[in-house]
Amino acid sequence: MTIPLRENISFDKVVAGMTARTTDDGYMLALDFISALTGNDRKKASQTLARVVIKPETAGLFTLRQVGGKRSQRKLISIPNALQLLLMLPKRTVDLQTRRAVAVVLAEHRLAPCPGDEERLLGLRRAKLELGEREAEQSRARLARIHQCIELTERCGPLTEEDALRFRRAISEELT
Repeated sequence: MTIPLRENISFDKVVAGMTARTTDDGYMLALDFISALTGNDRKKASQTLARVVIKPETAGLFTLRQVGGKRSQRKLISIPNALQLLLMLPKRTVDLQTRRAVAVVLAEHRLAPCPGDEERLLGLRRAKLELGEREAEQSRARLARIHQCIELTERCGPLTEEDALRFRRAISEELT
C-alpha cells in the first residue's frame, strides 16, 4: 500500500530552503531529515543515512514503506524517533547548535495543529452541545412527571405523613 505525502516540515531555521516531506500518518522521509541535519546534499546525506541505518542501536528507529506512488520502499522516521536519533548521532555528524535548532523545529511541528483539528474540535463542541441539550430535555421531562404527581395528589386530597414521606423519596430519587 502506498502512503501519500502530506506536507513539508520547513527546516529554514537550520538550513535555508531545507524541508522534509511527511506522510499522513506522521512519518517523514529519513533522507530529507538527514539532509536537514547535516546540511549536505542528497548524495552525502544518503551515505550518512546508510551508515546510521546499519548501526544496531539506530536501525530500529526507521521504517520502510512505499511512499508517494514510488515503486521502491523509502526509509521513514517518526518525529519521536527523529528526536531520539538526534540525541544518538555523533558530534562530528551533527553539532550541538544544529541539534538544538532541529529539536525546536520538530517540537514546533509536533505541537502545531493539524489541518483537520479545527473540524474535529467543532465536531466535539457540537456533540457536547447536543449532549447538554439531551440532558436538559431529560431534566425537563422529569420535572414534568413530578408536577403531574403533585397535581394528582392535590386532587386526591390530603396526604398522610407516610404518603408524604414516600412522595418525597420518589421525588428525590427522580432528581438523582
